[in-house]
Amino acid sequence: MSNKVYVDVIAEFKREGLLKPLVIKWKDGRVYKVGKVIRCTAAGKTLKGSYGLLYTCLVSGKEINLYYEEMYSKWFVEGNGR
Repeated sequence: MSNKVYVDVIAEFKREGLLKPLVIKWKDGRVYKVGKVIRCTAAGKTLKGSYGLLYTCLVSGKEINLYYEEMYSKWFVEGNGR
């Protein structure tokens, strides 16, 4: 895994207990709608040792990995944030 790039996420908590990301917002203000959550799995240890969930999502026609760190309630993607 490369660097963590923390992002803002608008998400929905479903009554079934599921957490569904809807929108991803970058630090520079770019906003992307999550077209579809393809799958959600336990991520095990993420970068720097925290545990969380891995969401594989379709965003602007591309498959991306979006991570949720449960311990810190923070979202991140892999890369350099560009």
